[in-house]
Amino acid sequence: MQLTLIRIFIYSSGALLLAAASAGFLTNWASAGFTTPNDPIFKISIRHLFWIVSGVELAVALVCLFGRQIPLQLMLILWLSMNLAIYRASLTFLGMRGGFGGYLANLSDVFGISPNTTDTMLTMMILYLLIGGSISLLFPWVWTRMRKFSVKANGQIKNSCPSCGGRIEFPVYGVGRKIACPHCMSTITLQKPPAALA
Repeated sequence: MQLTLIRIFIYSSGALLLAAASAGFLTNWASAGFTTPNDPIFKISIRHLFWIVSGVELAVALVCLFGRQIPLQLMLILWLSMNLAIYRASLTFLGMRGGFGGYLANLSDVFGISPNTTDTMLTMMILYLLIGGSISLLFPWVWTRMRKFSVKANGQIKNSCPSCGGRIEFPVYGVGRKIACPHCMSTITLQKPPAALA
């Protein structure tokens, strides 16, 4: 279940980043021949910045959509979203009141949306990637810690296999499960031992 949710997040992030990269490429193509201002942070033309950011977004999107290594995919999503969040915060620090929308007029013009809407959409995408990536990366660790705590809190049950007599130890929440005996491989149902034996 948890792995399925993480995969859904990775695929949705890949789709979002693919859409963002496509929007960046389309904006650059539509504004070809026009003079664009320089980016206030990197001091390069916004057109060049769009090519770079869109290329990175496309690369991360392809890894998310076609890659198989979940930790790598999550780390790339977090890396990109943290860089975009820091960039967004830097714009605010420099006094760019509209955030991304304050100077991304080309993007707003190409898609016929207001600069504020552009800023809101990009900010929401960054938050989704940042929060979802953090939760997805930390969830397996938290889940493992919770299970260990649960086992310590609930204790372990010791029982013997009815077929071979081998000793089996399992957590309380395993009662009622059918498993293969680790000693003889016969199928057994885990159950609490009688009170006298416990």
